[in-house]
Amino acid sequence: MFGGRHQFFRKLPSLSAREMGVFGRGSRGRRFCKNASPGELLRTERTTIMKIRITVGDLSVNAQLNDTPTAKKVAAVLPLKAGFSTWGDEIYFTIPVDAQLDESAKEVVDMGELGYWPTGKAFCIFFGPTPMSEPGKIVPASAVNIIGKVIGDAADFKSVMNEDEVRLELDSIAGG
Repeated sequence: MFGGRHQFFRKLPSLSAREMGVFGRGSRGRRFCKNASPGELLRTERTTIMKIRITVGDLSVNAQLNDTPTAKKVAAVLPLKAGFSTWGDEIYFTIPVDAQLDESAKEVVDMGELGYWPTGKAFCIFFGPTPMSEPGKIVPASAVNIIGKVIGDAADFKSVMNEDEVRLELDSIAGG
């Protein structure tokens, strides 16, 4: 039938099939779409997982970029070295990427998320509250496209906030 690396889903207007909870598992553990007839199933494009390494001073952290147009633009300019600024518990720096806000954009982010800030054409690493944050919420200066996440403890960036330079490198690409 189809290759084992492809996933299938029912075409949905706004939410993904995963978000709507329509995936199930068959008797052999294979995924299927609960509410779709075989004629309604569509093959998705192959998902690419882009792993990067973020280095600041002696700290080297693994991270993963999402499979989005903005994240792909970021991956295309790596490797990259830049001076950085901090804003509360956020490291940000300009990168040579031009993108508008997209469907991943958020005004409140989670600990360890990586963002692209279109207003400043900047890569952002969120590892705690910013000056605009409220208790329990990490709030960027304005909406950012979520382009990935830190693998591990993002709070480790607090120990390198006085460093001068950040380095981003593409670590590997794996198909899913």
